[in-house]
Amino acid sequence: MSVDDFDCDDDFRSDSFRRARIQHICYACRETIRPGDRYHHYVCKSDGGFTTTAHCLRCWAICKALWQNGAEAIDMSLNCGHTWEEAEHSDGKPPPPEVARLAFLTRDEAQKELACPT
Repeated sequence: MSVDDFDCDDDFRSDSFRRARIQHICYACRETIRPGDRYHHYVCKSDGGFTTTAHCLRCWAICKALWQNGAEAIDMSLNCGHTWEEAEHSDGKPPPPEVARLAFLTRDEAQKELACPT
């Protein structure tokens, strides 16, 4: 997995699922991650210090689906123009319905439907 947004030191990267104790803003969709919501937390060390991001479950599921489809690197803000069709294993085909529907899940639906470790 590679992250386009950050020039991270390969010796220090950490990602985990957490339950929000305070409000966060999703790095990709900019929606509020409410206290009590599950979210994905990512931190890495770079030349300028530490970079930390929070992704709602929906946006993290989209990032994960892109990586699993063969994208070597993606923009963690999901705003770089990389599309499913450009990923290595898609053969130019659109995303399958189960991936396409991720973009339309509400926060509450994502909290119920998207699996993440407790």
